[in-house]
Amino acid sequence: MNTMMNRLSGAALLFVLMMGTAFGAADTGTISFSGTLTSSSCNVGALSTVELPRIPISRLQTAGSTAGRKQFTITLSGCALSEGDGTVKIGFRNGTYIDQTTRNLKEDSTSTNVQIQLLNSEQNEINLVNNVNSLPLTPTPMGGNASFTLYAEYYAPGGPVSAGLVHAVLPFDLIYP
Repeated sequence: MNTMMNRLSGAALLFVLMMGTAFGAADTGTISFSGTLTSSSCNVGALSTVELPRIPISRLQTAGSTAGRKQFTITLSGCALSEGDGTVKIGFRNGTYIDQTTRNLKEDSTSTNVQIQLLNSEQNEINLVNNVNSLPLTPTPMGGNASFTLYAEYYAPGGPVSAGLVHAVLPFDLIYP
């Protein structure tokens, strides 16, 4: 009888251990990914350096002040979008060249304490960390053209700005519907 009880107890213990493992596995999971590949594409026109105007540092001595606004355009051509494909949007890449607090471009230059702020066609600040206010475009279908009108300006994040050259770069991607 003892042998029978030991076998039953052993079987019961094994069952409990197996069930405990099944219920105790709640700290694992599965992530599913999905996406769509599209044949849509546009050609980006030749890009050059946006030359901001020469301004005195006295215009940027207050934290949050801006000066030297300059309009520029990114042109698209040959957009192979089908009717109803929707809009194309610029997605600015977040990286070490963006100040995560002010959401502007950090300078890589001889001047100090100045940044470059980007604005959309409605002249609203574009948050370069998450692309808020990056407005979409609707190019004409099948070989159509479009252009993004943007603005750039000097921005003083705080503290005294020093004189010198200002330089910054900003990679971007076109985001299709």
